[in-house]
Amino acid sequence: GTVASGNTSNASDTGTVTITDNDTPAMSVGDVTIAEDGGNASVPVSIDNPSSVATVVSITTVDNSATDPA
Repeated sequence: GTVASGNTSNASDTGTVTITDNDTPAMSVGDVTIAEDGGNASVPVSIDNPSSVATVVSITTVDNSATDPA
């Protein structure tokens, strides 16, 4: 900045700046195909831009929602 005549500047003043992590994590859930009698399925989940706090991913299945791809 500009110092006007008669004013002084104190170069030793300090301050604190806090930058908070406000970037939203981005989730990706992979597609899985399994036979109806196939048992358990592993669903790949990845996260881009991880958060510094715990992130919970819940996966919910819906009964009678399967369709015949053919």
